[in-house]
Amino acid sequence: MKNKSLLLFASILLIFAEPLYSQIIRKPIKIQKEQKQSFSLNVGMVFTTQYLWRGMNLANSPAFEPYGKFKFWDFELDLRGVYGMNTSIPNKLNADANAVNFSEVQLGLNFTLPTEVGDFSLGLRDYIFPYLKIEYVNDQGQVAYKAATYFNFQSKGTGSHTLEANVRYDGPQKVPVWLFFASNVYNDPYNSWYLEGGSNFYISNENFMIFAGFTHGPSRWYQIMRPSIGELRSVWGAINLGLGWKKVIPLSGSVSLPVNVNYVYNAFIDNYYLVFNIGIDIGE
Repeated sequence: MKNKSLLLFASILLIFAEPLYSQIIRKPIKIQKEQKQSFSLNVGMVFTTQYLWRGMNLANSPAFEPYGKFKFWDFELDLRGVYGMNTSIPNKLNADANAVNFSEVQLGLNFTLPTEVGDFSLGLRDYIFPYLKIEYVNDQGQVAYKAATYFNFQSKGTGSHTLEANVRYDGPQKVPVWLFFASNVYNDPYNSWYLEGGSNFYISNENFMIFAGFTHGPSRWYQIMRPSIGELRSVWGAINLGLGWKKVIPLSGSVSLPVNVNYVYNAFIDNYYLVFNIGIDIGE
């Protein structure tokens, strides 16, 4: 009789314990899965044979690009640095001084709205060049240069930070095209803008892309000027025409190896580049 009572008590306990177990154990697991889908963090670094940005060879040397990306629901915060390997940038503060390495830091915030017809993204991006020498007119009316200190938030081309607003559209898998438009909205007297369109396509399961980027002068930002005398020009510039190949090679767990090769022609300066990038990405 005592054994039967214990068995009955144990059965009743299991009946009432099952919902309690579901609340204590299973619900947190579900929450963890939802959080895993809502949050992600990626860090990594890219090595490039030339730092080619929108058709312009800015570093004049190979470069390393460390980065970090944090996604929160449909928002993404990213931080990227660019560090050239060769001392190829003139030091304008002192004509007799040695050249310096190209250096750049970008901070971006993007919001993406996924829809059935594609993804729409809005973004803001801050550019700062730590070794950039800012040109200004001093009290004597002479052109002078000053260092780009981080907390210099002046505008009209005399500050250290340039703020860009951008919008991007990525088509669905059946229509793998993209459109991108960016315009400088702060610290660029010419409000330089850039328009790019492109498409992905596959050959033998290999991912290729074709793209074309344009701008219009006058613009120091996109170097729409006469190279010999630096005179700004009010003309169109096809600055980023290219064909590329890309691949992501999984290594182990959350580590992957992104690789891409781009052949780019800048029609405005009549120059072309073959750029190889390889990196390591750690994250989900």
